[in-house]
Amino acid sequence: MTTKNIKKSRRRLTPHEVICPNVPEFNTIAKSFSQNVVDDISRVIWKAYDQMKQERFIKNLDQSKQKERRITRKLEPCIQKNLSGDEPYYAQHESPELETCKSPSAHPPAYDIGFILKTDDEIIWPVECKVLQTSEGFTAYQREIEDNFMTGRYAPFTNSAGMVGYLLKGEPEQALNRIESKLGVPLKPHPQFFEEEGRPHKVSSHNRACSEAYPKAISGNFECHHLIMTMNCQENVAV
Repeated sequence: MTTKNIKKSRRRLTPHEVICPNVPEFNTIAKSFSQNVVDDISRVIWKAYDQMKQERFIKNLDQSKQKERRITRKLEPCIQKNLSGDEPYYAQHESPELETCKSPSAHPPAYDIGFILKTDDEIIWPVECKVLQTSEGFTAYQREIEDNFMTGRYAPFTNSAGMVGYLLKGEPEQALNRIESKLGVPLKPHPQFFEEEGRPHKVSSHNRACSEAYPKAISGNFECHHLIMTMNCQENVAV
């Protein structure tokens, strides 16, 4: 797509579109987030979860407000501790997605955690987090995928992304089954994390047809990684 064609859309050009308007170039860059890199990111997230649980940091989570933000605020520094610095990406909490911002002055959407490609910081592998405590939590989880990832508003330059479900009570497999029912697509066990390591980690495949509002977003096959993290609230105490 040329700059001339982009100008015909209803929204104004983003800075990234002005500098790099050629979509195929971005498709090539986005391949830097290969399956091996995505698996490496997943491994870092799971190690961070193990560390976060071991530190037993949250007090009275059941009665806490802003549960999602409180947990993510603790998960992110654990992720940082598990990065060697040699990865082709770095992690950022509340990472802004500038590409799909409505205008240069508008507040951009932000990912709970973004894994940003070092060679091009516009390319982000996003992770969204949701507390799975009530039916509303599962609905919010579903809408995050359908309204943001599937439209191209989120993850415009990658063909996969991550969803983390903070499970306060219940069994991870039941949560994954409920997510599968909500999305209407099968969740397949991840061959390494689920089948070999016993992690509650499954993957769903979708056909993403991005909306006209986000013309540069990559369409086609899109994979969503589902990582269910059991919180066991009754066991959490302050450090």
